[in-house]
Amino acid sequence: GKGGKLLSPASVRRELDMVSAMTKLAITEFDLQGQVVNPFEGLSVGAVSKAPQTEWERRDPLPVAVLSAMRRRLGEKVKAPELGLIWRMLEGTGCRGAEVVGLRVEDVQVDHAYPHIWVRWHEDRRVKTSVSIRQVPLVGDALVAAREALRLADGHHMLFPRYAREAGPDAVSQALMKHLRAITKDPRHVVYSLRHNMKDLLVAAGVPQRDENRILGHALGGLGDRVYGGEEARLKSAYEAMERALERRS
Repeated sequence: GKGGKLLSPASVRRELDMVSAMTKLAITEFDLQGQVVNPFEGLSVGAVSKAPQTEWERRDPLPVAVLSAMRRRLGEKVKAPELGLIWRMLEGTGCRGAEVVGLRVEDVQVDHAYPHIWVRWHEDRRVKTSVSIRQVPLVGDALVAAREALRLADGHHMLFPRYAREAGPDAVSQALMKHLRAITKDPRHVVYSLRHNMKDLLVAAGVPQRDENRILGHALGGLGDRVYGGEEARLKSAYEAMERALERRS
């Protein structure tokens, strides 16, 4: 595992499923059926606990009071502004930490008709899975924070050059958790909780699951959802969904 840490069976299962799917596609594309066996298909990795194991199940959304206190603390206690800007972008997009920390300047489109960030693979950052590659709308305070981050990053390739290293996302997570723990000791309140906050806002706003999944980078449903509309149409739909969701927060 990363840094010598052991991966859980669930994490190994996710990685193997991705490799198996890639191998299956290669066998099909190169017309190798009957000649090559997919060695990853049906491979056992041991029992996966039935207790809540996923990062999603182990987290709760942050209460409004905690959100307000965290924004205030990051504005008052942290000398370097990048940490506060990252928190605001995480809160306003529902992205995973590494997805924001690993952004390049070119991935941030603030002057577009529908301002957004591009979460995608590049040489300095791997996204989690293929469904995680997406355009995430920048609405409200997240857009303000993105503009400020661009101003600070002027002349740099990465949006947050201070954390532009392999361990950068971990360093950000640890720093944010240190401040969060000064506000709440609840073990279910973590940085990842911000994704739950966004999901709750999207659900409360009646956003279609198709758009919810596109915003959060979850697997889409049926084939119709995966191919629905062109890139601009999908972004417009997600942007308007995000606007409706964030209206409920103000």
